[in-house]
Amino acid sequence: MARKTTDYKNYTPMYGTINRGVAHPWKWKYKDPRDQCMNQVYNQAKAQATFRYKHKLNSGQWKLSFEEYKDIWGDKFEQRGRKVGEFCFTRIDDDADWTLDNCVIVERSEQGQKTGKYNWKKPQRNKDENMA
Repeated sequence: MARKTTDYKNYTPMYGTINRGVAHPWKWKYKDPRDQCMNQVYNQAKAQATFRYKHKLNSGQWKLSFEEYKDIWGDKFEQRGRKVGEFCFTRIDDDADWTLDNCVIVERSEQGQKTGKYNWKKPQRNKDENMA
């Protein structure tokens, strides 16, 4: 589960050592807390895409480096989330791979319209079924 973190001074990674929740900045791959947080989100997205590709749940293979992922997000990284008005990372063509040309940052409401999540309509019953 991605966590929004705008206060990087108090940032603690979700994964960790035996002492969970304790930040160990000297062990971080990136010394900048924003990059460290973004690297964690990148690794989670990459793992999820790889799992889905291996188990044939969708057909896209992950082909993005961390630098490309960072460039795609740009300054909208702090505005990512699950609510309407926040941003998400998605593919233009869901059947293609996760590449620089196929990925884009969109608002959550746009993503919902694309997948049909917010356009769901209750199925209509036939009049004959109601009378029986």
